[in-house]
Amino acid sequence: EKILFVIQKSGPFAGLFDLPGGRIEFGEDPNQALHREFIEETGMDFRSMIQIDNFSAVTRVPALNGKPGYEFHQIGLIYSVEGLHDLEDIQKGSLKCEWVDVRSLKKNAVSPFVWAIIHGENACTK
Repeated sequence: EKILFVIQKSGPFAGLFDLPGGRIEFGEDPNQALHREFIEETGMDFRSMIQIDNFSAVTRVPALNGKPGYEFHQIGLIYSVEGLHDLEDIQKGSLKCEWVDVRSLKKNAVSPFVWAIIHGENACTK
């Protein structure tokens, strides 16, 4: 009933719960990218992964501090991971992590992408 979330430090979703992950770098497959991103952000790794679904969310980020507004489009391959374990030889992840009961989440506490996933819909928020 709980999901491991990271808390974003910066960007349009700073302070919000989000899923560990990021972009696939040149030459990586999704498995390699998820392992790398998971290690970087959480300081943990996992034994195996199973793809659940694909989601996307578009969020209009307003102008702030003289920077123009923009649309932030997230596209994600969503996986369930098994065999989660700490990596002792790697320093802590770059983001704070927290196990959260998804039933307790409020819309203003999560990224629009996470909200779309929880509610099983691709989202466009303005």
